[in-house]
Amino acid sequence: MSVPVEIEVRSRCPGSDGPGVPDVRVVLADLGISVRELIRRAVAAQLAELAAGRERLDFRRALTRQYLTDAEVAAMAREGAVRLAARRPGPVPDLDPEAEADRAVAAFRRGVFAVFAGGRQLTSLDDVVRAGAAERVVFLRLTPLVGG
Repeated sequence: MSVPVEIEVRSRCPGSDGPGVPDVRVVLADLGISVRELIRRAVAAQLAELAAGRERLDFRRALTRQYLTDAEVAAMAREGAVRLAARRPGPVPDLDPEAEADRAVAAFRRGVFAVFAGGRQLTSLDDVVRAGAAERVVFLRLTPLVGG
């Protein structure tokens, strides 16, 4: 019987201002976890942070920025600028963990963000993160260079 192991998942979005998606811990009951399942568990943990009352609006903006879809970017571009919603006081709508996890998995599949673990980039949703090989995993938002 294996002992559960925790790994830290850090989400980074270069060039962004304000608070980002919080670092979270994901428990691995087995020796490894697929990138797909790791993303799903990390998003669930990120949403749990949101539910705990952490700067709800800023966190929602950070989550949106981390996993913004191509369709959302294209729709905003047609309107003239790609921007996140303005900060408004008041409650933040509840988020559906399953829908947010699906959105994050789709974003990875499209190359919106990369996953790094154990000193290497994981490129497939079926790649496995091994317990012990990666104490920290980084989700890195990829931002195209202007003109590139």
